[in-house]
Amino acid sequence: MYPLVYFKDTLTEEETKLEKGEEQVEVLGEQATYEKMGDFQLLNFAKDGLRYSIMPTGDGITKEQLIDFANKLDK
Repeated sequence: MYPLVYFKDTLTEEETKLEKGEEQVEVLGEQATYEKMGDFQLLNFAKDGLRYSIMPTGDGITKEQLIDFANKLDK
């Protein structure tokens, strides 16, 4: 299990533009951003009016594993 934070999505399109170091990916059919800096990873996406932020801890977690975990949240 990974730490997961969610809150009401109030961000505008301008506020969700990719920043340096972020990569656009897809989660649950929605645009998401993935960022990795050293050991820190962050996956952000919005779905049904909520914004989710997943920040895994520990070594050996791949981007693909993180996206797979997020895709299972809708089930």
